[in-house]
Amino acid sequence: MPLGYYRVKLEQEAVVARGSLEWAIMRAAQFHQLLDTWFTTAARLPALPVPRIPVRPTDAAEVAAVVADAAAAAPGAATGCCRSQVPTLDDAARQWLGARGRRGRVLSAPIPGRRWAGPRIGAQTAPDRRTGRTTFAQRLRSGSGP
Repeated sequence: MPLGYYRVKLEQEAVVARGSLEWAIMRAAQFHQLLDTWFTTAARLPALPVPRIPVRPTDAAEVAAVVADAAAAAPGAATGCCRSQVPTLDDAARQWLGARGRRGRVLSAPIPGRRWAGPRIGAQTAPDRRTGRTTFAQRLRSGSGP
C-alpha cells in the first residue's frame, strides 16, 4: 500500500524485529468503535461523506484476546485479525445511520488516483489474517456506544 500510514507501520515493525527484546506484532483492522466515532462526528453534517472502499472492522475485545494469545506464543511472530465480512465503508455508514436512528444521507464515491488503488480493492483488509466473530452490524445492534 503506497500510503504513508502503512509504510510507517511496516518501518516500525522492522525496528522492533531488529531489536534485542522478544516481540510479537499484532495487526488489527479498524475497530468498530473507531467507525462509530467517525460516523458520530460526520453525522453533524447534513450528509456523511464516506469513500466507497472495503473495510473489515473488528471488535476490540476480540483483538484483545488475539493479543493475549500472541503474548503467550513464541516470540518473533506477526499475527493479525480482521472481520471476515467485508462491507464497504459507505455500507457501514448506512448500517450506522439505521442502527442509531439517525436521519441523513451517505454521500459515497470511489476515491480516484494511483495512491488509493490499494484501498479501493481492499488491500488494507488483510484477507490472510484471522477473522473475528462480531460483525459491525451485530455490534450496532448490541447498543454499544463509541
